[in-house]
Amino acid sequence: MKFRTTIQSLPILAVLLIALLIASCSKDPITEPGTDPGTDPGTDPVEEVVETTVEEDKENIQTTLDNMLVCVDDMTSSRAIDVLLRDFFKMSDGEVYNEEWTSELSGNFENVFDFAHIDESGRFNIEHHTGRYYYDHAAGQWAKTGTVNNLVIVQFPTSPEKTENDGNFVIDIYKDQSITIDGEQFFAPSEMHAVLAVSGNTLFELSLDKVVYDENSTFEIPVEIDASLYMDPMDISLDVTRLSSTEFNGMLAFNDGSSCRMSLEADVKLADDDFENLTDESVEQVHAKLRVGDLTIQSLAGLAELLGEEDPDESMINSLLDLDVLFDDLKIADLEYDDAEENFVIHYKDSSTDSAASYIDSFLEEMEAMIVEFTGEW
Repeated sequence: MKFRTTIQSLPILAVLLIALLIASCSKDPITEPGTDPGTDPGTDPVEEVVETTVEEDKENIQTTLDNMLVCVDDMTSSRAIDVLLRDFFKMSDGEVYNEEWTSELSGNFENVFDFAHIDESGRFNIEHHTGRYYYDHAAGQWAKTGTVNNLVIVQFPTSPEKTENDGNFVIDIYKDQSITIDGEQFFAPSEMHAVLAVSGNTLFELSLDKVVYDENSTFEIPVEIDASLYMDPMDISLDVTRLSSTEFNGMLAFNDGSSCRMSLEADVKLADDDFENLTDESVEQVHAKLRVGDLTIQSLAGLAELLGEEDPDESMINSLLDLDVLFDDLKIADLEYDDAEENFVIHYKDSSTDSAASYIDSFLEEMEAMIVEFTGEW
């Protein structure tokens, strides 16, 4: 496993190290001998961090992994996965057993939905496609009723066993704008809202509130994005902000309102705004932060330089990457890459080390057992 592959395991490493937060969140006030901290309201007590031992840290890492497996289990048993993968596609061991049915269902839909208009105009026009499209079970084909206040409504069965249309997909907002790429005109979405409900319960909801495309280039790309996706029970948001012509901030966040909370934030500075000719050398600076709960793994050093290296050695990786682990903005550990391990190594506060693989391997095995129903054996 080479470095480019191993670096993809950083989200898992963040999960592994979240247990260290216990060392930072346990705080007690310090008082002078013979004094009562409650007798002087004008004096704030000084706080010190009550640190855990390394052995306690290791136990907490394992406990955190166990909690994350509960999160994975919750997701695989969620309503969205149940309806989409088990009912609609009937996915098992990496195979889609409802492929023939889904192909026939989508193929018949082409007979009633005017895809030719999209091909000819190069855009989706919600006013042209407005109406209620529904699967007629008696006739075994799709049908359409007239306009419905600029709504596109698609009603369909979510499994071949269904005799009624329990799925209801609605697009109620769609706006686009003309952009140019390599001298050709395209229409790209700038605003959208769509909801999929099954038996009256929302499974998916997409809100594309804003997309801004660069207007000073012959190669227009989105430079600002405000989007969110609800996939029962997970809220996923994507925000990209353009700070200047060459500086951007992006945040991708996941939150189920319970145990599953993670985000990836990056500040990127480009050498210029020639988006048509972007290369590895175009990235001048990258600061990245991966958060799991209140824990942060960040690199504020030479990540941009590292991405441009073809085959960096261990020394270069660690000097450029400089991965810090923090909790409440307090540094609590380091991660370093080890060529012999072909993986990252956790450096504890007593200078002892553990290979991340000692935690990751068993975690992945248990996670595989939870999702093997869909993927088959890895």
